[in-house]
Amino acid sequence: PSTRIHTWVLFRYGEVLLNYAEAMNEAYGPSATGQDNLKTTALQAVNLVRTRATMPAFPATLTQDAFRTKLRNERRVELAFEDHRFWDIRRWKIGNATVSINGIDIEKNTSGVLTFTQKLVETRVWNDKMYLYPLPQTELYINESLSQNPGW
Repeated sequence: PSTRIHTWVLFRYGEVLLNYAEAMNEAYGPSATGQDNLKTTALQAVNLVRTRATMPAFPATLTQDAFRTKLRNERRVELAFEDHRFWDIRRWKIGNATVSINGIDIEKNTSGVLTFTQKLVETRVWNDKMYLYPLPQTELYINESLSQNPGW
C-alpha cells in the first residue's frame, strides 16, 4: 500500500479560463472587457488555453455567435473525459442536438490513401425533461409548496 498523499484535481486552470471566456462572450462579446475593469477578453482567455497546447489562436474577427460555437467545441476537446460534457449539454440546452453519436471508419487502400467515412454509432434518447432531475417524492411530501419539475 502507498503512504503517499494523492491530490485530486477538482478544478483545472484551463477550465477556469474556458468558463471565464464563455461568461465574457455572453456578457460583452469575444473582444470586449466590459465596464467592470476586467482586463482579459474572452478571446484572450481561450487563446491562453490554446497557446499552452501549441494550437493556433481563435481569429480576432469572430462574431459572438461564431465564438460561442467554437468555444463549445473547445470545451468538448479540452475537458474531454473530465465529466463536463453531460453538464454543458444541459446548461446550453442542446440535448436534442446530441442524440446521434457518430464515429469515423478509417480505411487505407493499397496505395496508402486513407478514406474517412462518418458512421452512426448510437442513437440516444432525449426528452426535454432531462434538463432537470426529478425531485424525490419524499421531498414533495415534506414540503407541499414544492412542485415536481416539468415532465416528471
